[in-house]
Amino acid sequence: MSGRRPFQELTEGFTADRRRRVETRKRELLAEMPLHELRQALAMTQQDVADRLQVNQPAIAKLEKRTDLYISSLRSYIEAVGGQLRIVASFPTGDVGITNFSSVSPGETVRVSAVDAFAEFLRNDVNLQRSRLARLETTVGAVNDYLKECLPGYQKMERQGSYALGTLIKPVDDNDEYDADIQVVMSSNPKWEPKDYILEINRTLAGNKTYADKLRLKTRCVTVDYAGDFHFDVVPCVTVHGSHHVCNRIDNKLEVTDGIGYRDWFYEQDRIAGGNLKRVVRLLKYLRDHKNSFTAKSILLTTLAGNTIKTSDEGTAAVSTVADTLETVLSRMNVYLQRHANMPEIKNPVLPTENFNRHWDQRRYANFRDRVRSYVQTAKQAQAEPSAEKSIEIWRDLFGDSFGKTASSDVGSGGTNGSEGESGVQDMPSRSARTTKALA
Repeated sequence: MSGRRPFQELTEGFTADRRRRVETRKRELLAEMPLHELRQALAMTQQDVADRLQVNQPAIAKLEKRTDLYISSLRSYIEAVGGQLRIVASFPTGDVGITNFSSVSPGETVRVSAVDAFAEFLRNDVNLQRSRLARLETTVGAVNDYLKECLPGYQKMERQGSYALGTLIKPVDDNDEYDADIQVVMSSNPKWEPKDYILEINRTLAGNKTYADKLRLKTRCVTVDYAGDFHFDVVPCVTVHGSHHVCNRIDNKLEVTDGIGYRDWFYEQDRIAGGNLKRVVRLLKYLRDHKNSFTAKSILLTTLAGNTIKTSDEGTAAVSTVADTLETVLSRMNVYLQRHANMPEIKNPVLPTENFNRHWDQRRYANFRDRVRSYVQTAKQAQAEPSAEKSIEIWRDLFGDSFGKTASSDVGSGGTNGSEGESGVQDMPSRSARTTKALA
C-alpha cells in the first residue's frame, strides 16, 4: 500500500464552510498559474500535450518556459489541455473580454509563431501540391498494373529516390516538370544481357498506346514523360548472387545498388528526428532550386543531411521542431564540411563501395561549403532570438519574404510541426521500409 488516498476522500469530513474555503482557494490558485503548473494541476504530462499537438515532448518543455508566446501557440496549448482561451482586459471600471480572437478559425492565426511559420511555408511554398502528387500516384499505379500483366520477369514495383523518401518539392515554376523514380524488380534471365532488361521495359510500354509516345530510353532506365507536369524513370533491378543490380544499357553491364537499403536507412534517420528530417531536406532543396544558392544532386544533399542525425537525438530538443532540426543539421553539416577544404567522398551509408560525387566537382563543392557556413549563422541567430516575430524576420533572410506571411492558397492542411500539406508519399510514416508495401 502506498498510503496515498484520493483528495475526495481527504475532504469527506470537511464542514460545508471549509469546503467553500478550499474551493475558493483552488480557484484563486488556478486564476493565475504558469503553464506547467496548470498542466500538472490537470494531471497531464508534457508527453500528453505533445501527443495532442503532434509535436515532440521537448517542444512542449520549450514552450512552457517561453515568456514571449503568440496567441496561436498559447491557444493550441490551452485547447490541448482541455480548455478554451479567452482574452480579458482589466480596467479600473471592470474587465472587458476581447472578442476579436474568438472568431479566428482553427486553421488561422492572429500572429504567426516560428513553428507555425515553418508549417505554413512548407505547406504553401515548398511541398508538392496534393493534386500533382495524386496525378503521379494514379499514373504510376496504372503503369504498375500494366507491367505486372505484360512484362516478362516482373516481380514488383517500388518507389525510389525523393518519391520514396517523401522529399519531393514544388518545381520553381508551376508549369515546370518534376521527376520521380520507380524501380521494377525483375527475375534474372540467363538469356538476357544487362541492356535487355531496359529494352524489354521499353518494348512492353511501347506496346500500350497510352505510353508509346511518352517514352525515352536512357542509360539506366526508361523515362515516361508527361510534358508540363512530371516524368518518372522506370529503373529495372535484378538480383544476382544475393546482390541487387541496376542495368547500364550503354556499357551493357550490371551495377551493384541498394536503393531499398538506402530507403530503410533514411526512414530510420527520419524516425529519430520525429519526421523532421524529410522536412529539412525539402527546405534545403528549396534553397537549391528556388534560390539558386548552390548545386548538389538530391542524393548528395539527402545523404549529407541524414548523416548528421544521431541515435541519441531521439526525443531531444535537437530535433523537437523543424527549426530545431534545421539548425542541428546545418550546424553538424558545417562542422563536417569545414574539416574538408577539398571535396570529400560522400559514400552511400548502406553501400560503402558507392560514392555520390560523380555529379559534383571542387568548384561546386566549395560554393556549397560556403553557403552552409552562411546558413548556420542565420539559423543560430534566428533560434537564439527570444522574440518569435524577430526570429521570423531573421529566417526571411534565408527563405525570402513569403516566410511567415499568411498565404491564401489552400493546398493542404495538417499538424503543428511543419507537416501541413503533406499527403500520400510525402507523409509516409517514418519507419523501416520493411513495414511498407511495394506497389504490387
